Amino acid sequence: MVRKKVKEILEKYILNNLGWKIFSFVLAVIMWYIVMNIINPTETKVFTTTVILKDEQKLIENGFAILNKNELENIAVEIKARGSRPALDELTNRSGDIVAFIDADDINMEPTSENKYVAKIDITLPENMRYMYDIISTTPNTAFVELDNKISEDKVVTIDLTGSAADGYVSMAPVITPPKVNVTGLSNVIGDIGSIKVVADISNLTSDYNENLKPVVYDKDGNILSGVTLGSDTVNVEIKINKKGHIPISAPKINGAPANNYRITDIEYEPKFIEATGTEEDFKKIPQINLPIINIDGESEDRIVKFDVRPFLSDTNLVLHAESPSEITVRIKIEAEKISTLNIPMSQISISGYSDTYELEFQDSVKLSVKGEVPDNFDTALIKGNIDLSGVNEGTHFVKVTFDIPQELGLTQIGESSTIIKIINSAEITTEENSTESEEQTDTNETTVNEPAADLNEQTEDL
Repeated sequence: MVRKKVKEILEKYILNNLGWKIFSFVLAVIMWYIVMNIINPTETKVFTTTVILKDEQKLIENGFAILNKNELENIAVEIKARGSRPALDELTNRSGDIVAFIDADDINMEPTSENKYVAKIDITLPENMRYMYDIISTTPNTAFVELDNKISEDKVVTIDLTGSAADGYVSMAPVITPPKVNVTGLSNVIGDIGSIKVVADISNLTSDYNENLKPVVYDKDGNILSGVTLGSDTVNVEIKINKKGHIPISAPKINGAPANNYRITDIEYEPKFIEATGTEEDFKKIPQINLPIINIDGESEDRIVKFDVRPFLSDTNLVLHAESPSEITVRIKIEAEKISTLNIPMSQISISGYSDTYELEFQDSVKLSVKGEVPDNFDTALIKGNIDLSGVNEGTHFVKVTFDIPQELGLTQIGESSTIIKIINSAEITTEENSTESEEQTDTNETTVNEPAADLNEQTEDL
C-alpha cells in the first residue's frame, strides 16, 4: 500500500514530463552562470586605510612607550577585496568601517634589533553586509614597532652661581638638599641627560643664602630636555656667606746653632699672611700664626721646612680661602763662615797694669782672626784692644790681647790673640846707656825702644 502510494507520487511529480524538467534545470544553471559571470561578474578592489594603535595603555602600564607612534599611524594599509559588483559597491559605501590596527597584544616582544619589535597588522570589516566578498590580501600585514622602556635614576644636582658676595665677604661651597633627584623617563631620554642644575644669585650678599630652587634638566648640548619627570619639584640650596680676613704669620724662631764655622745668613718665609673666611669671633681666636721652633743644630747647608696652614685653624671654624696658599715655606740660609786675619796696630791697643818704673818693648801690630764678611776697604780703627800686665814682672812675656769688636760689624773673634812684650826696668836702661857712651860704640850699639820691638816682631813670627 505504501509502495503504491510512493510510486504514484514519483510518477506524478518527478517522472511526469521528466525531459522538460531536466531541460529546465540545465537552462537555469546556464542562466545563473551568465548572470554571475557576464551580467554581474566577480571583481577585485583595493581599499586603503591607515593604522591605529589599540591598547597602548597596556604598554604604558608595563613601563613601555612607542617611539615611532607617528610613523605607525601614517602607514597606508592596502586591503584587496574580491566580490560581485554589488558586494564591492556596498563595501565601498561602508569603507569607513574598514579599520587597520596594531594591538599591543599582537607585538612580538622578542626584538629583531635594538628597540625594534614586529607587530601584526589586523583589520576589521563592516558587519551585516548583504553581499558576500573575500579579502584576498592585506599589505603590509606587519610593521616594526620601536619600544623603549621607562626607567628611573637618581641624578646629581649641580648649581650655577651668578654674581658674587659683597666686598670683604666670600661665598662658601653650596650645600644642596637633597643632593640628588630621581628622574623618570624613557631610557634613551635618560641617557641623553647632560646635567640637572639650579641657579642661585648671590650678588652683594652679606648674609647666608637659603632658598628652595626648581631643578632644570639639560641635555648633553646644554639644551633644556623634556620628556622626563622629577621626583622632587624643588631642592634646598644653602650657601654660607663668610667674612674674609688676613691672619699674619709671625717670623720663625730658631733653636740651636749651625756646624762649626757656619753661620745663618738669612731667614726667609712665605707667605707673610694667609686669607681665611669665617665670623669675627673666629678671627679673634687666632690673631696670628706662630710657627713651631725650628732646630738647626749642626746644620751645614740651607734648611727648608714646610708647614701646612690648616692645622693652625683647627681650633676655629675658619676656612682657608681658595686663593690663599695652604703651605708656609721657611728657608734658613746657612753658609760657611769666612775666616779673615786682621792686623791691628798697637796704637789701637791700650796697655794697663804696669808700673811707671818700667818701659815696654812690643811689636808693631797684633794679629786678630775673625769670621764674617770683611769688606775690602775695612777700617781696622773700628776695633780696639787691651793688654793687662797686672802681676807681670820684668822680662819677655807672651801676653793675651783682648779685643772689643762692635756688634754691628758682624764679625766674631776666632780663638785668642796674643803678643810678646818685653818689660824693662828704667834704671837698667840708664846704666846700659852710660856704659855704651863710655865705650864710644854709639854707631853699632845704639839702643832705642823700637830696636827690641823689631826683634820681638821676629820672635812673634817664629811663634
